[in-house]
Amino acid sequence: MNLKPYMSLCILAQVCAAVGAEIMAEAGGREWRLSPECRIDGSVLTVTVPKDKANGMHAAKTTVDLEPFETGGFEATICVRGRDVSVPPQPHNGVKVMFHYRDKSDGADQWLGAKIPTGSFDWRVASVWNEEFSGAEGGKAELSIGLQDSSGEVSFDLSTLRISAPRSYWPVTNLDHVAVYTPDVAARPRLRGVMSPARDMNEDDFKTLKAWGATLLRYQMVRDWHGVNTNQDLDEFDRWLNSKLDNFDKVVLPMAERNGMKVVLDLHVPPGGRTADMNMFYEEKYANHFIETWRHIARRFKGRKGLYGYDLINEPRQSRPAKSGMDYWSLQRRAAEAVRSEDPHTPIVIESNCWDSPSAFTYLSPIKLTNVIYQVHIYAPMNFTHQRVLNTRKWTVGYPNAEKGWNAAYMRDVMKPVREFQLKHNARIYVGEFSAVAWAPGAEKYIEDCIALFEEYGWDWSYHAFREWKGWSVEHEGPDAEHLVPSADNPRKRALLNALQRGTERPLKIVSPSDAELNDSTAMNATEASAATGDKGGVRIVFIGNSITLHNPHPAIGWTNMWGMAASAEDKDYVHLVTKGIEINTGRKADVRVKNLAAFERNYRTWDVASGVKELVDFDPEYLIVALGENVSNLDGDDDREAYRAAFGKLVGAFFKEGRRPKTAIRGVFWPNAAKDAEMARVADGLGIPFVKADIAETPGMKATGLFWHNGVANHPGDAGMAEIANRVLDALFGRARSPTTLK
Repeated sequence: MNLKPYMSLCILAQVCAAVGAEIMAEAGGREWRLSPECRIDGSVLTVTVPKDKANGMHAAKTTVDLEPFETGGFEATICVRGRDVSVPPQPHNGVKVMFHYRDKSDGADQWLGAKIPTGSFDWRVASVWNEEFSGAEGGKAELSIGLQDSSGEVSFDLSTLRISAPRSYWPVTNLDHVAVYTPDVAARPRLRGVMSPARDMNEDDFKTLKAWGATLLRYQMVRDWHGVNTNQDLDEFDRWLNSKLDNFDKVVLPMAERNGMKVVLDLHVPPGGRTADMNMFYEEKYANHFIETWRHIARRFKGRKGLYGYDLINEPRQSRPAKSGMDYWSLQRRAAEAVRSEDPHTPIVIESNCWDSPSAFTYLSPIKLTNVIYQVHIYAPMNFTHQRVLNTRKWTVGYPNAEKGWNAAYMRDVMKPVREFQLKHNARIYVGEFSAVAWAPGAEKYIEDCIALFEEYGWDWSYHAFREWKGWSVEHEGPDAEHLVPSADNPRKRALLNALQRGTERPLKIVSPSDAELNDSTAMNATEASAATGDKGGVRIVFIGNSITLHNPHPAIGWTNMWGMAASAEDKDYVHLVTKGIEINTGRKADVRVKNLAAFERNYRTWDVASGVKELVDFDPEYLIVALGENVSNLDGDDDREAYRAAFGKLVGAFFKEGRRPKTAIRGVFWPNAAKDAEMARVADGLGIPFVKADIAETPGMKATGLFWHNGVANHPGDAGMAEIANRVLDALFGRARSPTTLK
């Protein structure tokens, strides 16, 4: 080999070092600008920094073209080796592989780097991975490799530098899987809450959360969150974790149960620690320990009713190939299987790659186990939510922002991959973290817009965070991290508490549901179930209907909820909307009974009315809403018509005996059928009560078309159809002028 060019380059570097100037060099097919501490031998760049000169950036820099990666993100890898690299004052410094560019969408500076250990280490691959890259101004970025605020020596093999579209290093499988949930998990009400402090919790914490209306707590078992390569002494890790589990067992879980909260048990840091990627994806001893850790936890806590679920790992990140069965998805699957070997029932919470990002749901595969819930973290746009956090983003930018396109529609687009995953796989979704820093202008509107979408989609959620870092706390406010002060009331706190207190509204509690019944001969898939609340002082309301009114979970057809099919959320079915309207019009809270009478529809000639509705009649409702007919066979002749009219009249008339006369509305069928409507209308006319036409199934937008894979479910009314039915019922009961405009 001819060494003269490289010897000359080394000599030139020494000369430049004497005067502190950068030099230009070509290596690895690129042109580099070298600081005085750099030298290139062949394809290897070495940066040597003595202890007395550690401060500052000592690096080689080059310009890279990122324009080809604007639509799908990019991945950069390079081989690096270190010797006696000192620990920098800031954890994001030290060995640097860093891209710097201005974001094309908002002009904000972005610094994107790899996390690389200090000390001495042999050749390893460092990676920078950004699948959410939206483009750089001019399509260019500056890549710096070297040392910052550290002494020691680091070498980079420039011939190994690769910049490409992100690759898949994990299975993509189970694409047609439909998630399965046991009836009790499927019937859980919406849960809303917060993420716990990192410290041990106390009675005052739970007293506050109960007053706020929280029903869910994500309990983080965490330490050294910002550390690199922590938790590698596995015996010591186990001692620490067992102490956290003891506290959870004896203090946190009992206090949560006493205060009406479910708890997510969150392993917030993995055995083996992480750089940016988690080491357990690449080192078998940590992977195996992770699996056994969850086997131990499940054995200890199986059957505990206060558990929402086992959150296997917080914010996984894998950006390079792993050994077989150790990638981010497979390792969670193996841990989930270990949990199921000890605890067959408690839900398991799975997180997506890339820090549990929404975009990673595009390649997240469902896991074929019962009661698996899928978690996502929402922090987009980071330039807003994390502005001036850790002094890395120094700008001030508000939300909503017309110039940048940040608004509710933007947030809907951010969450689109998660929503599509939910609908495709019939999956339960849990938002484990979302937030905006205390000083972000418009943070309260951001919180409101996020929660509005969570509520629309039927997702459980927990705000990040409660009494952790003050910057996320809604009990503090201030212009920056150095000037935060306690705050008893502020816009962010009001936004959060208003949302949490939705969970304190009286629910329709499910009582003794039977197994769901699938009837392939009709578009309905009805089951008999009942629901009730217990406050006898409320305005008494009875709903009798079929699956449009109330349907048990039936995973085999893609329905896992316990409300009117096919509303997207409990509070969007017509029963809840009408209940709310009655509360508004009467000024009283409601005491509700709901009963599915599909059995009456299918057997109206022989069904025992007296015993079938006795409990409801004895309840003595003030309001009665009857919504039947869809499951009745076609009334083809006079005999069928007369028989159905007589049976239907007997059913409704049971509520009008002994001087009772509830204010009643009889709703017609959703799928147009003139004969059925005619007979029910005749009964209504005979009793002097309104008949409500509801044959709107063929009106565009009224059905849940495209939102469920099973046609029988998708043919039911979606949110718009439910709202239209509710409005028509309320108009019949109170007149249009008194129908709540919130339902329109």
